[in-house]
Amino acid sequence: MLLSIGMIVKNEEKFLRRCLEALSPILEQVPSELIIADTGSTDKTVDIARQFTDKVFHFEWCDDFAAARNSTLKKAKGEWYLFIDADEIIESCADLINFFNSGEYRHYNSASIIIRSFNDENQKVKASIRVVRLVKMSGKLEFQNPVHERLNIINPPLKPLNVIFDHYGYVTENNEDFVRSKMERNLKLMLAEEKRRPDDCINLLNIVQTHLLLGNLEAGLGYCEKGIKYAREQKSFLEHIFYIRKAQFNLSLNNYANTLAVIDDYFKNKTTTLVSDLEMYVYQAKSYAHLNAFDQAIGAYKSYISLYDEYKRGLHHTPDEYYSSINYIDDALYVNIVLDLIDLLIHVNDFEAVKSYRDLPTLTNFRDDGEISGRRLLQDFEIMKRRGDYAELPLLYDRQHPGQQAVLENMIEELLQGEDHNDLSIYAHFYNSKIEETPYVKLIRLRHLHCAGSLAAKDVEAVLKELETVNEPYADLVYLTFYSGASLKLLGSKVSPYDFAETAYSNTRCCRQWPRYALSAFDGTADRFEAERHLWIAVLHERALLSDGTGDETKPALFHEYGRHYGKYMEHILKAETLWEEQASLLPRPLRTGLFCSLAAKYRAEGNLKEYVQALRRVLKSDPRFSHVVQLLTDELSTDRLSADKLSGGETNRQPDFYEYARTVKKNIAYLCEINETEKAFSLLAAYEQLNPDDEEIAALKARFQNRA
Repeated sequence: MLLSIGMIVKNEEKFLRRCLEALSPILEQVPSELIIADTGSTDKTVDIARQFTDKVFHFEWCDDFAAARNSTLKKAKGEWYLFIDADEIIESCADLINFFNSGEYRHYNSASIIIRSFNDENQKVKASIRVVRLVKMSGKLEFQNPVHERLNIINPPLKPLNVIFDHYGYVTENNEDFVRSKMERNLKLMLAEEKRRPDDCINLLNIVQTHLLLGNLEAGLGYCEKGIKYAREQKSFLEHIFYIRKAQFNLSLNNYANTLAVIDDYFKNKTTTLVSDLEMYVYQAKSYAHLNAFDQAIGAYKSYISLYDEYKRGLHHTPDEYYSSINYIDDALYVNIVLDLIDLLIHVNDFEAVKSYRDLPTLTNFRDDGEISGRRLLQDFEIMKRRGDYAELPLLYDRQHPGQQAVLENMIEELLQGEDHNDLSIYAHFYNSKIEETPYVKLIRLRHLHCAGSLAAKDVEAVLKELETVNEPYADLVYLTFYSGASLKLLGSKVSPYDFAETAYSNTRCCRQWPRYALSAFDGTADRFEAERHLWIAVLHERALLSDGTGDETKPALFHEYGRHYGKYMEHILKAETLWEEQASLLPRPLRTGLFCSLAAKYRAEGNLKEYVQALRRVLKSDPRFSHVVQLLTDELSTDRLSADKLSGGETNRQPDFYEYARTVKKNIAYLCEINETEKAFSLLAAYEQLNPDDEEIAALKARFQNRA
């Protein structure tokens, strides 16, 4: 028999079947056996194992992984021995099978494989390590160390096999407590071993790695110092690896200057290129970037990329690969590091250098990876922003799949809504491009026609017909419907005014352009509008009134138009006797607020200032969101130099509900202050003080603000 495969297991049902199925080609094509020692499983592990081999036996657990491994080694009958864990899955057996079937094994005494550890089941790589897992049997061969056990004899020559074991032991989704308990168990065993052999550098390195995984950064740093001391005394190669972990701990603690100092010592204390240099260059680049030393960071990233290329060509397979997991030697991690470099090159506006890195072959291999393609999309867009040239934006958009198109749409909208962006060439580029007409592209083209003054109702209606609903990205269609005279009935079938009012459209161009348009577009003929049109206008007015994007100079006039249109709407849908203040409590809050606003507009138009002020008070009581608008309106009255008596009608003429209003408003102010909504509370207090400046409690409320501050 050529090969014995040994495993120890306990409660491994999650991955065991996948592990054994991946081993099956070896068992079928190479004269071999599978030996499994179970150390006390309580799940279906043993049942699964027996489906693949009849050599399953129980081993009494004794807190010693080496002893458990040796129990399988003693039963092995093969010329060679391979050991594997249940949470490791062989990616491809071809090279290992060929190693035996070609007879190549006769020229070697041992062979190594790569273990690639994942952070999650979506196979995001954490780190890789090359380990000796395959050895020729001998009478003295055995495992040592109770945890992170290792073989006592590894004879050359050694064959590095192109075989990858995907390790899922660090996957913590829905399993974090279990994984942590395993690490803490291992740490306990390693600390016990340290007491017996304090200068065992491999055990110290395992302690360091476990502290890293557990997030014990300060403790891990202390063991790095111990490791460096003993490794230097022993002239051990492991000194370099302790430096790597020391740099990693410092970087994790945001000690960037310390990280760079450790890296300088690392490079000074070695005489040859190591695989670990890849990891050190990345830590160096990240530290320089955090310190805004961008040229140095770029240089370190370039050194990493150059060395990675040599490593992938088979150079620099150095001993450090066999002692510690090395980060950043996997293509997926490499691609992210290249993208980090591109981010820095964009930051310093070195767009020519970007070209030399963005089309590296390895990057193109990951073009279908959502995370990678998303980063590249952000970079393409950022370059356009920095150059101020969006001519290629339509083609960039057209190349994306629908999910990425949605991401790009959000980026375009964020750009267009920025206060410092006045360049509308994006519209023209999309209008003139020959790309697929998605609904968003059609919206952009409508905006271009609007800016060019040639928008027609049919253009808007054609886009509306294709949409199931007018959600936020397409909210401008509401404004464009009114602007072009398109069918309001068609718009209403896609989104109701109430839905529009309840959804956050505050950053759309619709909201920002509506106030200016509204105050010029609707004249006296608006009195003959149907109910739905009055409601839409009122809702759009309300959105504008409550938006921070609408200038204060516009809001008073907009408020009166809002009240007028809401009043017209309610005249259509309610009986006349309902439209009185005495009946307001019977109405839902939106209609109640609308009624008070319409009455305020009516009284203001009639010059009835006493009733006007009372109506404003009731608006404020009904909906505190109008506090800023009410303050603007009362300020407007103050500038007209109206006396306080004229505003209030005199103390004896106040409406009975005014006192209830005052109590409610002050209660709301106090509550807003208690929940730290001080800005809203202060705005409400300012509006209330304008309406009732003689209230003695105002001083106490102001004192509460000072105490909160």
